[in-house]
Amino acid sequence: MPLEMTDLGRDNLDFLINTLTAQAHECYYLKASLDGTFDKIPKLGASLAAGVFNAYARAFKSVDTREGKAYYDKNLSKMLSVKRSFYEGEMWNYIAKGFIKGRKYGHHIVALSNCVSAYQRAQEANTGLQPPATVSDKIGSRLSRAMSEHRSAVSDNDTVYHEDVPSPSEVPPAEEKLIAKMPSVDDLINGGEKPDDGFFGEIIPVNVQGAADTFKRRRDEHLTEIKRKADAIREHADKKLEAMGLPGSIEAYDAAPSGLPDRLKNDLNEAQANGGLDGIAGKVAKSLSIAEECNRIASTVVEMLAKEEKEDTECRQKWGDKWTPRPSSVLNQTKRQQLDANRSQLGQAANADKIVQDKLKKYEASWRLISQSEAEIARMLGGGADKAAEASTPQIRALKELLTKLTGVKDEIVALAKEIDDKSGVTNIVTALTSRGGKSETSVIEEYLKPLEDAVEALNKKETEVNELISSIEAANKDFESSKGDDPRLKQREDGIQRVTVALREYREVLNNAREGLDFYNAIHDALKKLMDDAEGFVTARDMSRREEIEHIARRFSQMSVSEEARAAVEQNERVAQPQHVRSEQPQQREEERYRAGSASSAPPQPSHYSPQGQPGGYGYGAPQQPPYWQQPPPSQYAQPPGGYYQPPPQQGGYYQPPPQQGGYYQPPPQQGGYYQPPPQQGGYYQPPPPQGGYYQPPPRQ
Repeated sequence: MPLEMTDLGRDNLDFLINTLTAQAHECYYLKASLDGTFDKIPKLGASLAAGVFNAYARAFKSVDTREGKAYYDKNLSKMLSVKRSFYEGEMWNYIAKGFIKGRKYGHHIVALSNCVSAYQRAQEANTGLQPPATVSDKIGSRLSRAMSEHRSAVSDNDTVYHEDVPSPSEVPPAEEKLIAKMPSVDDLINGGEKPDDGFFGEIIPVNVQGAADTFKRRRDEHLTEIKRKADAIREHADKKLEAMGLPGSIEAYDAAPSGLPDRLKNDLNEAQANGGLDGIAGKVAKSLSIAEECNRIASTVVEMLAKEEKEDTECRQKWGDKWTPRPSSVLNQTKRQQLDANRSQLGQAANADKIVQDKLKKYEASWRLISQSEAEIARMLGGGADKAAEASTPQIRALKELLTKLTGVKDEIVALAKEIDDKSGVTNIVTALTSRGGKSETSVIEEYLKPLEDAVEALNKKETEVNELISSIEAANKDFESSKGDDPRLKQREDGIQRVTVALREYREVLNNAREGLDFYNAIHDALKKLMDDAEGFVTARDMSRREEIEHIARRFSQMSVSEEARAAVEQNERVAQPQHVRSEQPQQREEERYRAGSASSAPPQPSHYSPQGQPGGYGYGAPQQPPYWQQPPPSQYAQPPGGYYQPPPQQGGYYQPPPQQGGYYQPPPQQGGYYQPPPQQGGYYQPPPPQGGYYQPPPRQ
C-alpha cells in the first residue's frame, strides 16, 4: 500500500533535494581545500552525512505513488544524480573518510539508497504506463521492502532522525549484514571510483544556483540591450537613407541607366523565391488554421479540468472528512495558470493577425508592381540619358563610397551582436562558480559579464560612427540633388525605382510578420498540446486514484462493520463471564460515547480488551491505538479472537448468573441474521449457543 504523501512530505522532498545538492558540493569543496588531510574532518564528515540521512529519512517516510507522479517526474533525475554522486562517485569516497571513527552510520546509506533505487527500478520497469497509480502496488511493495530494511536497521530513537550529529560507536551485530553491502571503507580511503569529466556539473548547490541565476538574469539584460541597440542603429540609418531617397536616386543616374539595378534584381528574386503574394497569403492562412486548433485545444483542456474538479467536489461533498486526496482545484492551479497565459497570448496574437490582414489589403495595389516579370518592370522604368547622368558622376561616386562605408559598419554591428549571442549561449557559469577557488561569486559574475559590457561599449562607438557617416551622406546628397538636372526621363526612372523599392520593403515587412505569426502559433500549439497531454494524464490518474480511494473507504467501512460485531460479541462475553469488572456508570457512558463517535468517524472503533489487574491494558482507556488499517490482516469469516481475549474459566459447582444491566452502559446492537445472538436464559443455566456461521464464533469452553 503506498505511503501517504502529505504537505510535510512535499516539503521534505524539497528539503531533500536542496540539502543533498548543497552537501554534495560542500564535500567537493572540502576535497579541494583540505588536500587529503582527512584525519582532520571525521566529525565534519559525520555531520554532513547525518544531515543527508536526516533528509532521506524524512522524505521517504512520506511518498505517495498515486499523487506524487508530477513531483517525482520533475525531481527524480536530480535526486538520482545526487544519490549517484554520493554512493558511486567521489562524494562517497570523501564522506566515507568521515566514518573512520564512526562507522555505525554506514547502514543508513545502504537502506536509504535502496529506497531511491526501488522507486527507480519500478519506474523504469513501467515506462509505458502513464500514471503511477497503475503500478502503485508494484512500486509500493518495493518501497515497502526498502523501508522495512531501513526500519530494521534504525531504531525508533536513532539520531538519524534528528539534526544533531550522533557520536561514533560500534556497529551492532544485527546490522553487519547491511554494512556488508557497502564498499569497503578501506578501499574507499585508498581510492575508489573516480567520476567522469563534468560529473559535478550534474548537481548544483543552492548558493551556486542562486549566483548562476543572477548571472543569467544580468546576461539576458545585456543581450537584450545589445540586440535592441544594434537594431535601433541600423533602423535609424535605413530611415535616414529612405528619407533621402537613397540609394534609388543615384541608381537612376548611374553610368549605364538601363534595365534593373542589381539591388532590385536581387530583392525581386528573393521575393519570388518566398512565393510572392501567394507565399504570404499561404502563411497567414496556415496561421489562422493553427490558431483555430489552438483555441479548440484550450477549450478542451478547460472542459477536462472543470469536469474533473466537479467530480472531485462531488466526492468531497459525499464522503466529507473521509475523502483524503488533495483537492483538484489546488493541484490544477499551475495548469490553469499556464492555460490562462496561453489563452491571453492567443488573444494578443488574434489582434496581430488583424493588423497583418489589414496590411495585405493596404499593400495589395503596390504589390501588383513586384508581381510582374523583370522585363515588364524594366520597361516601366524606361532608359536614362547617359550625357545627363555624366554631370552627376562625381557626386554619385562620393555618395556610393559613403554608403559602402555605412553598409560595412551595419554589417559589423550585426556580426558583433551575433558573436556575443553565440558566446553567451555556451557560457558554463556553473563550472566557473564551482571551481572559482578563492574568488567571490560576485567577481566571477563580473568577469563573465565583462565581454557583454565591452560589446555595449563597442556598439556605442559604432553608433557614433554611423551618425557621422549619415551626416556626411546628407551633405553629399545635397550636392547630388543640385547637380542632377531636370531630365524627365531620369525623373521617370528615379520615380519607378523608388516605387519598386517601397513595394519590396513593404513586402519584406509583411513577410516577416507572417513568419513571426506562424512561428508563434506552432510554438503555442506545441505548448497547448503538451498541456492537454498533461491534463489527460492528470485526469486519468485522478480517476484511478478516485476509484482506489472509494475502494479504500469501502474496505474501511467493511472493517468497521466487522470490528463493531466482534466488539459487541466480546463485550457481551465479558459482561456474562466477568461481573466483578463491570465499570461504573460514568466511565461506561464515556466509552459508549466514544464507541458511537468511532462508528461515525473514518477510523474503526477500538475494541475494549480485558486486562487482568496489574497488567497493561489492551485497546481500552489510555491504551495504544490499533495499528493503521493497511497493517491489519483481512478479517476471516471464521476467525478466532486473538490470544489476548479473555477465556472464561470452566464452570464449577454453582450456577452462573449474568450480571444485572447497568443503566445504559451497553445496548446490544440490532439483531441481524448471521451475527451472534445471545441465547434465551432457561432455568438459570447458561447454555452456549450453537455455531451461527457468521463472522464471529465464541471461544471454546475451557
